[in-house]
Amino acid sequence: MFGLWFALAQAPQAEAGVPLGSPLPPAPQIPLPIGNTIVQIHEAMMRSTLKIIPNGENTEEVGSAFILIRPCTANPRAYKYILITANHVLDDFPGEEALLLYRSSLGDNWITKPIKIRIRRDGKKLWTNHPTADVAALYINELPTPPLAEGGLPAVPVAILADEALFRTIEMGPGDEIFTLGYPLNISSGKQGDFPFLRSGRIASFPLGPISSTGGVFYIDIKVFGGNSGGPVYLNQLGRFYGGSIYMDRVTFVVLGMVTQDVTYKEVSEGMDDTHVRRHSLGIARAVHAQFIRETIGRMPRSFGCF
Repeated sequence: MFGLWFALAQAPQAEAGVPLGSPLPPAPQIPLPIGNTIVQIHEAMMRSTLKIIPNGENTEEVGSAFILIRPCTANPRAYKYILITANHVLDDFPGEEALLLYRSSLGDNWITKPIKIRIRRDGKKLWTNHPTADVAALYINELPTPPLAEGGLPAVPVAILADEALFRTIEMGPGDEIFTLGYPLNISSGKQGDFPFLRSGRIASFPLGPISSTGGVFYIDIKVFGGNSGGPVYLNQLGRFYGGSIYMDRVTFVVLGMVTQDVTYKEVSEGMDDTHVRRHSLGIARAVHAQFIRETIGRMPRSFGCF
């Protein structure tokens, strides 16, 4: 059985005037409890990625989200669910609640179970957004516990989120094959369980850092659609070469970021009496760096008895 390698970056630092909640803990140097093979990791990530839609008549809006768990520092046996998605997904949803299309297993079958989650209270948003990046994080209290209850969610920890230093350590660069999950145009990958589509593409931009210069954005040569926003972007590779060595017995797995939008070109043509504007998809996805997801989690309100 192959070993699984991952690392956790440093906790986010407070910016002037921006109070932090509780920074992420150091990385446990143990295998992740979600599988040791490439296929097992893909399956775990697909189970952790859910469709999120408005609760009400407006069903045109749709987004992708993935669920991570964060162990409580006050009680290591307890944890909090954290939903990660693009900020514009939640911001565009009307009302105080959204529907998260949770799933559970029934023998060999999967059952979709829509769960209402509160995203606002008295018109005030409950999620935490990053001040500069299109990232949102929200505590979820409505899901069954423990994570594997009903065969639903694997225990994917916040430890799998990369930071800028980890990008350098594993030498991420243009041409690297990476994976993403999501619900293009509100379509699921099968009839059972509303699972997302798993797709692959290659990093299509250079350089990937420093974040201070790139703005924490990188691009993937994959066409995305409405509904893909909020889906995770991750590396899942056996035998990766970096640091002058090839790690034949290691599966390198880390969440690199999140899809936020399709890249388009706006064509403007001036006519005699009017102006025509057309947008052309370039077949390229824009992704935000996982460093900003980490920072967003670090800014979440403290949870009583947990952090």
